Amino acid sequence: MKDESRSVGRLLDVLDEAKGLVAEFADEAFKSKTAEEALRESEERYRSHFSLANDVMFTLDRQLTIRSVSSNSERVLGYKPEELAGKTIAEANLLHADDMQEAIDNTQRVLAGEVSPSSIFRFMTPNGDIVIGEVSSIPLHRDGQIVEVITVARDITTRINTENFLRESSERYLLILDSLPSAVCILKAEDTRFTFANQAFCTLSGHEIRDIIGKTPVELKLPVGLDDFFFNGKSNAGVPPADLRKQRLKKKDGTMADVFVSSGPMKYGEEDCLIMVMTDVTSYKRSL
Repeated sequence: MKDESRSVGRLLDVLDEAKGLVAEFADEAFKSKTAEEALRESEERYRSHFSLANDVMFTLDRQLTIRSVSSNSERVLGYKPEELAGKTIAEANLLHADDMQEAIDNTQRVLAGEVSPSSIFRFMTPNGDIVIGEVSSIPLHRDGQIVEVITVARDITTRINTENFLRESSERYLLILDSLPSAVCILKAEDTRFTFANQAFCTLSGHEIRDIIGKTPVELKLPVGLDDFFFNGKSNAGVPPADLRKQRLKKKDGTMADVFVSSGPMKYGEEDCLIMVMTDVTSYKRSL
């Protein structure tokens, strides 16, 4: 009877132990399921981000072979992920030939553990169009070793084209201003320093362009009196555009010039400025 009691006791102990193991297994399974769900949600967020964004992500191994590509590569670059995966950077013909070596060098620096600054490369689409990408790369570590490089290329084509258009437009605009017979200058609204002067202004004032840019009218001793408020070094913020305001200025040689000035606010680059157009009427006044 005692043996039976001991057997029952041992059986109950085994059952308790089994229950504990089952509970532990269930808990681990729950944690594993939770982790899998979290990973799946993270992957879904990642796919959602890259499907909507203009950032294309690549992973490259130590042989510079493309291991994976985000799903938006077809929309941004014109290539399906499977068309690029498994090829080296060179084999993929994804980059402009003139940018290829720099891209390879940057990737090898990251694989060597060095920091590689972001670079701008030209990506070639299958139909020959150019997509300008700002590229950043970081190393992927596994067991303490760098095994891959994660590269993100952001499409900045629109931004670069806009900047180029604005720069070219500004250059054409300044070229036109420089060819005008009237004296034209542009001053910063903040401190009235010259940022531009055309050849006619140099002729009128007697100063060379290198002596004008960065200086104020007062530093060049152009103002004749305090009434010449456009030249007195004060801020012109809030001053309305003036049409044919009569002023006097002192030339570099000390002689005086009578001018009519038309002025108004403008944006020059990112700065608030004042543009002034002057007509020299000195000879006309003397003939009266």
